[in-house]
Amino acid sequence: MQRPIFTIISIIIIAIFLFDERNFQKICGDTSLVNGFKRTFVHGNTQHIMANLFAFYVLSRIEVKYGSIFFLSLIAQILVLTVLLEGLMRRFTKINCAVGWSGVLFGLAVWEIVHGKQVNNELLLAIIAMVVSPSLKNPQASLMGHALGAFAGFIIAQF
Repeated sequence: MQRPIFTIISIIIIAIFLFDERNFQKICGDTSLVNGFKRTFVHGNTQHIMANLFAFYVLSRIEVKYGSIFFLSLIAQILVLTVLLEGLMRRFTKINCAVGWSGVLFGLAVWEIVHGKQVNNELLLAIIAMVVSPSLKNPQASLMGHALGAFAGFIIAQF
């Protein structure tokens, strides 16, 4: 089964990882929206990028099921909403910046879980546990990025 959007975005993520020399301090110091989009494609280490690409492959079943145009549109919606929400929050609070593709992945996962289903308390608790658990295992995991992505996926699934 072909997954062209998955393939193209994965190549972009790998290329940025291999050729981008910026460090996290510089990346997180710039609060512009343009930099918010750039940070989405930056990864800190090989384990981070490999985990994200594996999860992205699994979630690309959305592309297979609904088509490449829909998948690209869904990714774009999640990405834009996540970056806008993070930008708003960073203007009014002192949260850490979100770095990496994880926010989009959590958005896709929550969208897939919620899309077409009636939302109840158990489903919401499962989503919260899914978002929080990586940060409990690894304090360097971007809880804010995961939460914002999950929230964006939830909002988009409602329409």
